[in-house]
Amino acid sequence: PSSSSAGGEVRLVERFRKELKRLDGEEDEEVKEKEEAKKPSGASSNPFGGMLESMMASKGGDSAAQSTTLPKASTKAPTKATSPPPAASRSSSSAPSDSPKPSNHPASAKQTSAVDRGVMSGMPKYQYYQDDNFMKVQILEPNVAPENLTAEFTPDEISIKIKKRDEKGGMVEYTVIHGDLYEEVVADKCRAIIKDEKVLIKLKKKESKMEWNKLLDESKKGDRKRGRVEKRAKEESGDAEDGGDGDVDGAKENAADDGQANNEEAKSNNDTPNPTT
Repeated sequence: PSSSSAGGEVRLVERFRKELKRLDGEEDEEVKEKEEAKKPSGASSNPFGGMLESMMASKGGDSAAQSTTLPKASTKAPTKATSPPPAASRSSSSAPSDSPKPSNHPASAKQTSAVDRGVMSGMPKYQYYQDDNFMKVQILEPNVAPENLTAEFTPDEISIKIKKRDEKGGMVEYTVIHGDLYEEVVADKCRAIIKDEKVLIKLKKKESKMEWNKLLDESKKGDRKRGRVEKRAKEESGDAEDGGDGDVDGAKENAADDGQANNEEAKSNNDTPNPTT
């Protein structure tokens, strides 16, 4: 037993020594690494230094190549951003500043002719009323000179025009009334009377005590006027066949109507009108 224990102690001592040597060797290697780290790196002392430097150089060359190509891309981008706009956009932006040129088209010419119907600036207004023998029209325009009034009468039509100055001082002719009459009149018995405050138009009715619904026939085809024209044509043809007796009787009737009409006219000039429109 004593020999076996002695042998065991020897083995332990040897193992202990080996461990000490190994530890001493590791410490020596650490010291050498620290000393080598303090020394400057060189091709002779660091065999991998050349390889590392060549790799870094190659990387540096790639990065330099990339840096040289990047400015080209950056120079192209501003040219796209600052490129001039198309011709159409430039013309549209400059269009509002240019004054439009006058057109030579006939439709653009200013129309200065008088109108037949409708309301326009400066157009004299009128109203009408009636009694048994006359249809009367008052044109509410004061101080009309005789040379500025034009009145035309036919059995079926009327046309009244008045000239007056506009806002610019120019003389303009207005067609106040124009069209087919609602009923027939005696043209040579119609009158236009100028007063200080108005113009009075007196239309002698063909048929006394005939109530007119309107002053003018507003139908598009003029059926009332056409009917009267055809009726007169038939009457004239019948009178020609009958001979002169009809003319004598007609003259007597016209004389009686004229006497009554003159009396009515004298009264109506002083009457206060009772307008129907």
